[in-house]
Amino acid sequence: MSDINFLEGEQKVDDILVELSEKVTKLIQKRKDINFVEDKLKEMAKQEKELSQESIPQLLLSRGLSSITLGSGEKIEIVEKLTASIPKRNEGNKSKVLKWLIENGGANLIKQELKIEEPEKLIVDFLQEQGIPFTNLPSVNANSFKAFLNAKLGLKKGSLQELELSDIPKEANPYVYKETKIKE
Repeated sequence: MSDINFLEGEQKVDDILVELSEKVTKLIQKRKDINFVEDKLKEMAKQEKELSQESIPQLLLSRGLSSITLGSGEKIEIVEKLTASIPKRNEGNKSKVLKWLIENGGANLIKQELKIEEPEKLIVDFLQEQGIPFTNLPSVNANSFKAFLNAKLGLKKGSLQELELSDIPKEANPYVYKETKIKE
């Protein structure tokens, strides 16, 4: 009788291994499918960017147009957009951009964070006087920084240009590009 129970247990293990093998095969295929779709999506996004930021703006601007309404009702408009960032890895470059930001009226965008090695409930001046070690970690919200630059460059509706693109520190990686807007 014990031999029969032993064989039944072995059959159950085999069934579990078959089911496990099927599920693992499905999982591997799903991961391959996801990678394929992600690669396809990246390619589609690249093509969309090329059409929106290069092909359509070049076509319209070469004809002296910055906007047009199509017979189908869509209004096509070429707008200038800006991208820039505060360096994260290189502290020297980050300091240059933050200094420039302060000098150009953007000090209110900088968030100060004090990181105290051994927390004390003291103000910054007291920490300095007492020689307590602390680290000052200023940061700027990326969207606020871009909005500030858009206003300073006159790219924001209703703003007057106060700066040239070349006035922005190269460490912020400023880049102005054209983009196609479609209103349906």
